[in-house]
Amino acid sequence: MPSVEYLLRIGAAGADWYWIVTGQRIADALGPDESRVVDLFKAASHEARSAVLAVLQCMVSTTHAGPAGTPGDVM
Repeated sequence: MPSVEYLLRIGAAGADWYWIVTGQRIADALGPDESRVVDLFKAASHEARSAVLAVLQCMVSTTHAGPAGTPGDVM
């Protein structure tokens, strides 16, 4: 069984560590919408990725408001 450190190194090099461990592709573990989001995110520029993350953070924070309308924890 490969170590976690090894899996992290080969993942950083582009290997599909999820397939190595489970025999399934990560795309198979995601729904079609999730898979499309991941593909588009990977293809986006650094600036576009930052913008997407900022928008999602804002959307999740306002959707999951805590007591008295305060933003809830996202993670």
